[in-house]
Amino acid sequence: MRILRILCALSAVLIINMGGNAATITNNSQWDENDRKSGYYVIESKLAMQRGDAGTHYEMLKRAVELNPANSVAQYYLGICKLVLAQTDTAQTEALMMMKSHIKQHPEDVLESRRYAMYNIKLNRFDEAAETYKRIISQKPNSNEDKYSLAQALSMGKHYSEAIAVYDSLEVTEGIEPQISVQKISIYISLNDTANVLREAHRLYDTAPKSVTNNEILGNVYQHLGMPDSAIVYYDRMDEIDPTNANGALAKVSYYYQRGDSVQMDKEMYRALSNENMPIEQKVQELTRYIRTMYQDGDSSERVINLFNVILEQNPHEAAVRRLYAMYLSTRGDYSGASEQLSYALDIEPTNIEDWLNMIVLQMQDKNYEKALSMSEKALEYHPDNEDVVVNMPVIYSQMKQYDKQFEACERAMAIVDSTDYVRCVSIYNMMGDALYFLGKKDEAYKSYEKGLKLDPENGMIMNNYAYFLACDGRDLEKAEEMSRKTVLKKPEEPTYLDTYAWVLFKKHNLEQAKIYIELAIKNEPEPTSDLLEHYGDILFFMGEPEKALEQWEEALKLSPDNEILKTKVSKKTYVYE
Repeated sequence: MRILRILCALSAVLIINMGGNAATITNNSQWDENDRKSGYYVIESKLAMQRGDAGTHYEMLKRAVELNPANSVAQYYLGICKLVLAQTDTAQTEALMMMKSHIKQHPEDVLESRRYAMYNIKLNRFDEAAETYKRIISQKPNSNEDKYSLAQALSMGKHYSEAIAVYDSLEVTEGIEPQISVQKISIYISLNDTANVLREAHRLYDTAPKSVTNNEILGNVYQHLGMPDSAIVYYDRMDEIDPTNANGALAKVSYYYQRGDSVQMDKEMYRALSNENMPIEQKVQELTRYIRTMYQDGDSSERVINLFNVILEQNPHEAAVRRLYAMYLSTRGDYSGASEQLSYALDIEPTNIEDWLNMIVLQMQDKNYEKALSMSEKALEYHPDNEDVVVNMPVIYSQMKQYDKQFEACERAMAIVDSTDYVRCVSIYNMMGDALYFLGKKDEAYKSYEKGLKLDPENGMIMNNYAYFLACDGRDLEKAEEMSRKTVLKKPEEPTYLDTYAWVLFKKHNLEQAKIYIELAIKNEPEPTSDLLEHYGDILFFMGEPEKALEQWEEALKLSPDNEILKTKVSKKTYVYE
C-alpha cells in the first residue's frame, strides 16, 4: 500500500511538474502543423500562378502567412502581390519590407534578392537597390552581371564616384568595352565634365580605331558636345570601314536633322532603308522613329510616303511594314488608304487579331459601318467569340440604327464576357439599355441601366444616358437631375454630359440654368451635333427668343436634313411637341 501511495504521489508530482511542458508540447505540435500547412499553401499558390489564377495565388499566400508569420518565403511572395496592388508610398514600403525580411534571413537566395533590387529600382529607391546588389556580390564576388547592376543603381542614385569605381573594377576583368565606356561617358555628361567625357570616348576609340561602334560613339560624343565638324569625320569613317553597315547612314540622319538639312537627312534615310543587310525589324523601328519626328515637326507626308515606297519595294510581303503604313495613313485621315494597306497585312497574316480589330476601327472611322460589320464577321472566323470583336459589334449596329440587332449583339456579348469583368459588363448593359429604349421597351431599358449601375454606381455614361431618356419621357426628373449632376461634377467640360444636364433642367422648366449649361456644351464641342443645336433652340424659344431659336434649328437641320421634327420647327417657326 505504501508503495502504491508513493507511486500515486510521484504521478501527481510528475503531472504537476509537466503541466507547462505538456502545454509546450501541445503548442509545438500545433506550431509544426501550422508550419506544414503554411508550406502547403505556398505550394498551392505557386500552382495557382502557373494556371494564371492570380486571385487564388494571392489568397493562398495570405493564408500561408496567417498560419505561420515566420514563413519568409510566403512573406516574400505576398509582399510582391501587395506591391503590385499598392496605391500609396506607405503600402509600397510595407510590401518591400515583407520581401526584405526573407532576403535578410536567406542571403543565399540570389534570385529573390535580384528581384527585390529590381522592384526598388522601379520605385526609385536606388540606395536600397545598391545595398542589395552589394550583398549579392558578397555572395557571388565574380558576378559581373550584378556589378553592372550595382553601378547602374549607384549612378541612378547619383553616387557617381562610387559608380565610376565599380565600372573601373569591371574594366580590370573585361577590358575597355563599349558597354562600360558608354555608361562612364553618361555619368561624366551628368557631371558636366567635358574633359572626362572626351577622355573616355577616346580611350575606347584607341582600343580599336577601325571599329564601327567606337567611331559611332566618338561621333555621337562630339555631336552631343556641339562639335558637328568633328562628329561628321567619325560618321564618314563608319562608312569607310564598312560600307555595308547601315549604322553610318542612321548616324548621319540624326546629324543632318540637328543641322536642319532635310534633303541630306532624307538621302541618308533612303540609304539606310535600302540597305539589304539591315533586318526588317530594325527598318520598321527606324522608320517609326523617323515618322514620329516628321509628324511632330508638322512636315509634309510626301517625304514619308516616299520612304514607305523605298522599303515596300524591297519588302512587299512584310506585314509589319504594311501595318506601320496603315497606322501612318490613319493619322493623316486617309482611312481608305490605311484600310488598303492593312488588308495587305491581313493577306500575309490572316490570323492577326490586332490587325482585324484595327481594320474594324478604320471602317468605323470612315463611317463604313456595313464593311465594319463584315470585317467583324471575318475576324470571328479566325477567332470565334473573340471578346474584343463581339463587344464592339453592338456599337456598329448602334451607328447603323439597327437596334434589334444591337440588342441581340449585346446578349451575345454578355454570354461570353467574364461576369467578373465589370467594366465590360457595365458597357454592355449600357448599350443594351440604349437599344431597348429605341425599340420602345423603355421600362426594360431602365432596368438594364439599373443593372449596370448596380455593378458601377458611379458610371458616367450610364447615368448620362439614363438621365437623358428619363428627361425625354418626363419621368422621375429628380432622379434624372441627380444622376446628370454627378456626371457634370466628374467631367465638367464634357459636352455630352453638359447637354444632358441642360436638357434635364429644361424639362424641369429651369430655363436660366439650362441655357448656361447648353452654352457651355456648345463652347466645349468643336463640332456641335444636330441634337445639341436643336436643344439650344428649344431652350431659347421658351425663354422668349424665337428668332435666335430659329437660327439654331436651321443650323441643326443642315446637319440632319431628314429630321421631320426639325423641318416642322423651321417651317412653322415654332416649337413642336413630339
